[in-house]
Amino acid sequence: MFDIQNLTLQYGKKQLFKDVSCRIGNQDRIGLVGVNGAGKSTLLRLIAGIEQPDDGEIQLGRNIKISYFLVSTKPKNSSLIRRYWKPCWQQQDQTLPPHHSVRS
Repeated sequence: MFDIQNLTLQYGKKQLFKDVSCRIGNQDRIGLVGVNGAGKSTLLRLIAGIEQPDDGEIQLGRNIKISYFLVSTKPKNSSLIRRYWKPCWQQQDQTLPPHHSVRS
């Protein structure tokens, strides 16, 4: 799906990433966990191409479509957003164990 090679990013004196490398495959399922300010959202913006690293490279696989949904603001048209994301929720519902659920 994508490769991250030698990713480095620094904001002023704060270094978020230094020579980070990983490969995420098509069948991989990952989660990003960390304290506030650790760089979770920044990493996603880097992968989406919204921000550029100081050094390193991010290579996306074929037919990869990146979407970025900013959740810190109130959407102007929430019904449009629900309609856009509903197929994702339905697909995820089918793969979750019975004691988990995702609702729109």
